[in-house]
Amino acid sequence: MIQLNQIVKNFSNLQALSGVDLNINPGITGLLGPNGAGKSTLIKLILGLVRPTSGSGTVLGHQLGKQGRQIRSQVGYMPEDDCYIPGMSGVEVVQFSACLAGMPSVESLRRSHEILDFCGMKQERYRKIDTYSTGMRQKIKFAAAIAHDPEYLILDEPTSGLDPEERDALLSRIKLLSDQAGKSVLISTHILPDVRAICDDIVILAAGK
Repeated sequence: MIQLNQIVKNFSNLQALSGVDLNINPGITGLLGPNGAGKSTLIKLILGLVRPTSGSGTVLGHQLGKQGRQIRSQVGYMPEDDCYIPGMSGVEVVQFSACLAGMPSVESLRRSHEILDFCGMKQERYRKIDTYSTGMRQKIKFAAAIAHDPEYLILDEPTSGLDPEERDALLSRIKLLSDQAGKSVLISTHILPDVRAICDDIVILAAGK
């Protein structure tokens, strides 16, 4: 799914990634590492949002650093930080994400309701997202990431802020997408029980290596 060869990424005097060699297979992969290890930089690089200083690689068969638009069209990304437009309802946020991925308006609305049902969002989907709890916003970010039916998912701290019941439910949904829908997933997290529960492989990143 992802192949990286001697990837180096420098920011001014900081080397965020130092000669990373990495092969990620289909299935669910956990990305572990302390704060400052380079996980966020690695994710941005995979998404084509930053270019490597040196090295090469492919994501879903597309050239890293050269075919970012093609990569992002096939990847669903759930960021760690909130990312929404104030004043929009939950269903509008998910529909907007699907439209940005190229879905027609009517189909994106149908798909949004389908995904929100899958995520356990009921009537609260019509409320303004500004009024949501942390757990509800996490559900909306997850729904937005999968709205366009991507081949690959990158989830950054997906269970952050969730209570134990909500966390178990989200992990079950991720596992279901992998087992029954054939989706491959990269989960960046520091919660080891989450990794033990659903991951097939683990990548450990420390000091950019």
